[in-house]
Amino acid sequence: MLLQRFSVRGGAEITLGSLWIVASALSAVAGLISPLALLFDAVGFLAVILITRRRWPGLAVTCAALVVSVVVIEPGQYGFLWVQALIGVVSLLRERRVWQAALQTAFALPTIMAVGLRAGDDLVPIAVSVVIVGALAWGVGWGFHRDGQLAAARERGRFHREQLRIAGDLHDFVARDLTLISMRAEAAIAKGGATVDELRDIAGHSRAANQFLRETAAALDGSHPPALQPLVSVTSALEIGGRDLEVQERALHVDGAPPTAGDIVDAVAGRLLLEALHNAVKHGTGKVDVRFRDERSHFAVEIANITRRTPPTRGTSFGTRAMVHRATVFGGELTSRQEGDVWLCSFTLPKA
Repeated sequence: MLLQRFSVRGGAEITLGSLWIVASALSAVAGLISPLALLFDAVGFLAVILITRRRWPGLAVTCAALVVSVVVIEPGQYGFLWVQALIGVVSLLRERRVWQAALQTAFALPTIMAVGLRAGDDLVPIAVSVVIVGALAWGVGWGFHRDGQLAAARERGRFHREQLRIAGDLHDFVARDLTLISMRAEAAIAKGGATVDELRDIAGHSRAANQFLRETAAALDGSHPPALQPLVSVTSALEIGGRDLEVQERALHVDGAPPTAGDIVDAVAGRLLLEALHNAVKHGTGKVDVRFRDERSHFAVEIANITRRTPPTRGTSFGTRAMVHRATVFGGELTSRQEGDVWLCSFTLPKA
């Protein structure tokens, strides 16, 4: 994966160009090529870097350097500029800039021919070398391009799977809320004589479910961060969670004292606690234990419940990731894990 990212972003071309410029410098030190040839090789290397960032300027620099170098450098003292030019061809083909790659090839390969002929070499061997080198450059370039396409396809597939996973989470949340609202409404009908407060609670639950969908859509859209979303107190979260558990004929056991009402820790902890209790209602069975610990520098909360079934293996849910993010925004930590048949969600928040 690292090699694929390296090649897609032009790192492979720059590395190859670096190796050739080192070889050019060593050749210049040994007197095999002229200092002028080393200078043109350096220009070619800079053109390779430029092509990976801005194609047209890099292409212009390479072609100009090739034309000028053939005229001013002696054939026996010529460097590796044509190699750097072919590396640029590879970079252009990687991005499927075919006609630009063809233009640079049309400058690079005749350079090889001109240098060889000026040095007194035979035409046929030079022509064969030109064909082989050109084919090699184009083959490598198309190979990099295909690797880039495969990497992009994998990224699109990963994004699509993430969309499906989030859609599954949203479906679970909506189904849970609708079920609880229906159960509470049916319980009120069966009991008869429902009070205004009971009906108001059912309506409030429905509004809370709609609010959750709006917040989730906003979070996915990135219109505002989780920290700015509406918060609830710990007491309100316990009341809402207790009513939801009561509908399922389950109990809520609280140990310890919640944070001071109206405090920022109370608001953030309340929102996290409400999400954790919703998960316990959805996935758990039996009673739910909530423990509060007021430490010197932070406030800790732990929610424990017996799981109704084995959690899915598709990874951390969207809701849990949102809880972790919200806790982190306020300088705290949150973990959600299974220990045997018990699911534990715990978080700590620093005191203001």
